[in-house]
Amino acid sequence: MLSTLRRKADPVALVSEWRDRLAADGRFAGAADWQWPEAVDLDYDTDKPDFDGYGAVQLWAAYCERRHVARPVEFSPGWAEDPVFTEVSRSPKDFDHILGPELWLPVVFNDAFEGPEPNGNLLKTGSVFRLLEQLRRLNRESWNASEDAIREWRKEAFDPEKLDSIARWSFSIWYRLAEFAAEHRAPMRLDC
Repeated sequence: MLSTLRRKADPVALVSEWRDRLAADGRFAGAADWQWPEAVDLDYDTDKPDFDGYGAVQLWAAYCERRHVARPVEFSPGWAEDPVFTEVSRSPKDFDHILGPELWLPVVFNDAFEGPEPNGNLLKTGSVFRLLEQLRRLNRESWNASEDAIREWRKEAFDPEKLDSIARWSFSIWYRLAEFAAEHRAPMRLDC
C-alpha cells in the first residue's frame, strides 16, 4: 500500500473545530454555549422555499423596516433589484438575522456577521434564536397571524405573482424550520 493515500476527513471533527474557532473569536462577547450537538445521525428537518420564496420574505422584511414606503402588491423575480430591498439590505436594523444570512447557528449573539463556513467559503451568518425572534416580530408587525395560521400557510396554494401570497407561504417554511432549529439546537443553512 502506498503511503500517499489520505485518510478520510471526519466531518464532525471538522465542524467541531470550526465551531471552536468561532467561539474563541473576540467578536462574540456575551455569546455563550457554543457546544451544540454535532453528529451525522442527529434529527434534522428540511424544506425549500425556492429562490422566489426566499426573495419574498427578504422583500417583506425590507419593507417592514421602511414602514413609510408602500409594499408592492406584485412579486417580481427581480426582487434583488428592488430599491427598498437594496437600501435596507446594506445595513438592516430590525431584521439583520433575516436579511442576508445564509447560515444560522444555534448560539445567541446580537449581530449577524460575515465569516467562513466550515469549507472556508465566506458568507453572512446569523443566530437561529435571533432569527426566530425576528420572524415572530415580522409577523406581529405585518400579518399578526396566530402560530396555527402560520403553519397552515405552508399547506395553502400561493399566487406566485402576489408578494403577500408567496411571502406568507415561504414565511411559514422559514418559521417552522427556525422553530425546529431552536428546539433541537441545530444549525440552519440556506439552500435555494
